[in-house]
Amino acid sequence: MSFALLATCVTLACFGAVHAALRAVVRFVPRGGDRDIVLFARGIAPAAFAAIVSLGVGLPAFLLFEPRHDGERAGIVLLSAAAIGAWQVVRMAARAFGMLRLSRALMRRWSASAAPLQRSPWGMPAFAVDADFPVVAVAGLIRPRLFVDRRVLESCSEAEVEAIAAHERAHVRRRDNVRRLIIGACEGPLSASATSWRQAAEHAADAYAADSARRALDLASALLKLARLAGTRSLEGTAVSTVHDGGSLDVRIRRLIYLSGSHKPEGGPSAAVLVLILLSGAAAACVPGLLDNVHHVLETIVRLP
Repeated sequence: MSFALLATCVTLACFGAVHAALRAVVRFVPRGGDRDIVLFARGIAPAAFAAIVSLGVGLPAFLLFEPRHDGERAGIVLLSAAAIGAWQVVRMAARAFGMLRLSRALMRRWSASAAPLQRSPWGMPAFAVDADFPVVAVAGLIRPRLFVDRRVLESCSEAEVEAIAAHERAHVRRRDNVRRLIIGACEGPLSASATSWRQAAEHAADAYAADSARRALDLASALLKLARLAGTRSLEGTAVSTVHDGGSLDVRIRRLIYLSGSHKPEGGPSAAVLVLILLSGAAAACVPGLLDNVHHVLETIVRLP
């Protein structure tokens, strides 16, 4: 086996082992509340830490201490672990690709009948469309665009439209489309982790939009009107944020009713959580003697039959 191929097997084996171990551990860790940032960090932690350990510790340890030569044979243990790691990486990539493909298909379908709307009160490029259901959705990861079904504009009052716009601006401000893609790739868009996070993200966007008691009631009224138009439909398999994305509509309305004008919107420090994860991995890699010890462990695994 070539040195490069052996290094690849070691990296994938590290990823597979750490990812599987952390997924098993996370199941027994209390959820710690229903804040979206907590649920997001919990959902991506196994994949994030596995990537940090495999690329930031395992691979450097192998490259620094393993003699450069070809011909060393890998045992069945290493090859099996590498196969598991490769399967996990491919599965996450396939999930991300599938979500992006569905999102682009929706954008193309909506764009076919799109007519630009005035920027106010949307705060971003917005378009009126003829959709299959009364959709209000932000699509796009880098340059988000808002698509609003014409039935929504016809059915909702100006105040309700402004409340909906504030809700969607919250999704953009919090980079929820990016987070949908990440947690969907890590755990699966239909997984319990992704579903719980999406519901919490909707509550957080509601809280951001409801900056006054009047606005909270306007948003609650708009949600009820959308539900009466044609029920509700979730776009859970996409990287698109909507004004309603599953979960209990009754719970959301009750929360909105009790929100006051003094309420402070929840922040969305997902970037800060990811930075902390990366810094923890970097700090672990800097522990004296860690890479050498890791290499000894890897060498033992490589030599296993």
